[in-house]
This record gives sequence, C-alpha cells and structure tokens, in this order.
Amino acid sequence: MKKFRNSKWFFPFAVALCLCAIALGVQVTYGAYIRRSYVKAVIATNETEKLFGSNLLYGVKNQPDNPGSDDWLTVYPYSISVEDGKTSITVPIKIYNYLAEDQDRVNQLDVSYIISFKISGNPTEADGKLAGYSVNGYSISQKDTVYYLGATELTTDEEAAAHQTLPGRLPNTNTYNITIPASDLGKVSIAVKAKRVLNATGNYGTDLLYLAARVVPSLPSTVQTATVKGSFTYNTGETPKDYAAYNYSIQLVGAPCAVVLSWNPALLEIDPFFMEKYGAEPSGNQVIFNMEPGNTMVQFYRKGTMADVTWDDLGVTVSER
Repeated sequence: MKKFRNSKWFFPFAVALCLCAIALGVQVTYGAYIRRSYVKAVIATNETEKLFGSNLLYGVKNQPDNPGSDDWLTVYPYSISVEDGKTSITVPIKIYNYLAEDQDRVNQLDVSYIISFKISGNPTEADGKLAGYSVNGYSISQKDTVYYLGATELTTDEEAAAHQTLPGRLPNTNTYNITIPASDLGKVSIAVKAKRVLNATGNYGTDLLYLAARVVPSLPSTVQTATVKGSFTYNTGETPKDYAAYNYSIQLVGAPCAVVLSWNPALLEIDPFFMEKYGAEPSGNQVIFNMEPGNTMVQFYRKGTMADVTWDDLGVTVSER
C-alpha cells in the first residue's frame, strides 16, 4: 500500500475516487430531494382532506342553501336484521379522523364539531309523514351518556349539540348508538348532522363543512344495497395545474359492492399500486374493484402541463356496478 501511495498513479486514483463519492452523494441527495418534493406534491391534497369521516354519513364541502332544513340531506338506507325476541335495534353512527382502510393515515389536527339528531318519517314514503311510528323507545347513547328522546319532541338538537372533538395525531372515533323500536323499521328516518366548528387552536381541522345524512333503518329486503360517491381533495381556489398528482376520495355506504372508477386517460394516469392493492386490472379508461363500506383514496398522476384544465375536465367518476 505504501509503495502504491508513492507511485505516480496514487494522486489521480484518489481524485477519481473522491469524484465518484461526490457524484454518488449528489445522486443520493438529488434523488432524496426529488422523492421528498414528489411526495409533498401528492400528499398536499391529503393534508387538505384533513381526514374527517364516518361509516354512515356523507362528507359535505359546500354550504347548503337552507342548512336548518333536512331536505338537502342524502338518504342512506341502513340494512339491519332483527334478532328473535328483540324489540329494539341499534344503529351505530361512527365519526373518525383517519382513513377507514388505513388508520396510519390520520388527521394531524384536532377536529371539533356539533352533532345533532332528529327523528322523523321515512322520506322515501309518498306522504313524507311520520307514518304512525311509536314515540317511546328511542334513545341515543355515547359512551356512558344516554339521551332519551322526549314524548313530544323527537329531536336531540338541545341535548346532544355539545361540542365534540376528535384529537389529532392518533386515530380516534366517536360512536353514537341510536336505539329505535324494531316495529318502526322502515317507518322512520334519522337526520344526523355533524357540523364543524373551530377547535381550541382556532382551526377547523377539516375542509368538510358537514358529515351528514338521513339514515333510514330498514329490513334487508327493503333497503338499497350501496351508494358510492367520490371527489378530489384540494385547496380552495387551486386548479389541477397546481399539483403534480391528485388524491381522489371514494366513500361507500351500505353493503360491499363492485365500484366502477373512470377517468380521462388523456390527462391522467392511475396509480398502479392502487390496482395492485385491490387486485384489479384497468380496461381502457376505467377500473372495476370490490370495496367494503368506508372510504379509500386513489392517486392519479397528471399528464402534461394542465394549463386551463378544470377539475371536471379530469373526468373522474365513480358508480356502483
């Protein structure tokens, strides 16, 4: 080794070795920077989502024209069977701060909200009236607290409207068990609204204005099987050109079903890992995959500069097969 250091080849060799190390370091650093930048471009929309979800309620981003009314609520038929000898059934409403299929993806901020419940007639009936259901036997419970619905006022707007909070950084769930007489299945609906409010630090923690639905508990033979909805998550006022990739949130309520996901192939490319996860193969500009109730996120990569492209131009839709 000493002889080699004294040779005329040692200095050029040492320089070449240093240059290789520098080049490798630059490549690793550049690769890491590109990876971080790319991940940030993709995950930015997940931050916008600021996860706020439910097993039965739909996310609402736009302010309803008449928020005090129940007319704007999406009807969710909830299928439930009655065990022999049981005189009541329980409908669990869950509100959480994580992605249902992956609890490692959790909201980093606290989400505070006001929740209210209102019992009324089944809106799918022609007359829309109370359908003659009994008054007694209704209650709503959260952990050790039970709210009984009064004999004349079938609402918990006063009793259950206390601020609720889902602490961030860890997966958290608030569960509300609604008990109704089994004899009223198919006769009543439960209007549930979870409206966001400012948390203790002065933030909303979510871009959704509400989690809400009009839940209609019914026997399996009389209930719709599934409903699926989807939407992009992005900062208000931004357009597709502001992102390198996009998160598209899909929510399924009801029974498990096959979901058809379509997109504009001239503008988007679907994340192959999503299809690998669900064992699906694309066919042209769509893919069909089986989904359980809850929510999932699919990423799309953009093609081109996206100049003057709107969110609607991306052509992403979901439907039940």
